[in-house]
Amino acid sequence: MIGILCAMESEMNAIVELMDECRKEEHFERSYVKGKIADKAVVVSKCGIGKVSSAIVCAMMIQAYQPELIINVGVAGGAKDFEKTLDIVIADRLTYHDWDNDIIEDRPSSFANNTYVFETDQRLNEMALKAFDSQCGHKAYIGPIVSGDSFVARREDVARITSTYPEAYCCDMESTSIAHCCQYYHTPVLIIRSLSDIVTRENNSVDYSQFMPVAAGQAAKLCAGFIKTYNKKTELD
Repeated sequence: MIGILCAMESEMNAIVELMDECRKEEHFERSYVKGKIADKAVVVSKCGIGKVSSAIVCAMMIQAYQPELIINVGVAGGAKDFEKTLDIVIADRLTYHDWDNDIIEDRPSSFANNTYVFETDQRLNEMALKAFDSQCGHKAYIGPIVSGDSFVARREDVARITSTYPEAYCCDMESTSIAHCCQYYHTPVLIIRSLSDIVTRENNSVDYSQFMPVAAGQAAKLCAGFIKTYNKKTELD
């Protein structure tokens, strides 16, 4: 079984619309929808916004269903000037942009120095990239993601994040904590983000409101495309 986590209802609904044989279950007062995508068993749940909620629900999903793979699907704010809304980012490295390494370890925060940096499986990332529909008019990238407990809109936050983590392709609020949890449970994780806005541009919060539903659908479509081609035996060989 493949587990799918989404932060928001709209992101989860975009996944459920692509599923067959859906049925709801409850575990630990949390709703899950089980079903199939391309005849492969999947379970999806809304983990909520932010690092703590997403990590808790990720752990509960792993304990309840023992998935062979967790996929975190949703939207994010792009951090590169060459990116466009509705482009896709598949995470290869993740860290927390609100972890203050300067004070805790007396070293500047960076992907090289942070205590918490997580890497994903390159084979899974490449499989997801191959599943991307290049005819859709947008691009897909494999690159680093940073997460924190804030919606990045203020200029000073954008400047801090992009200067401290210049490698980052996008910012979100859940993917690093989900990767963190999966590492503890020795569960492979694939992070798929569709860009609802570009944080380095003016009025990115307006773009988010406009493009978020479309971006959620774009991420869900790639998730389903990946699942159609995914085979655990082949991936492990």
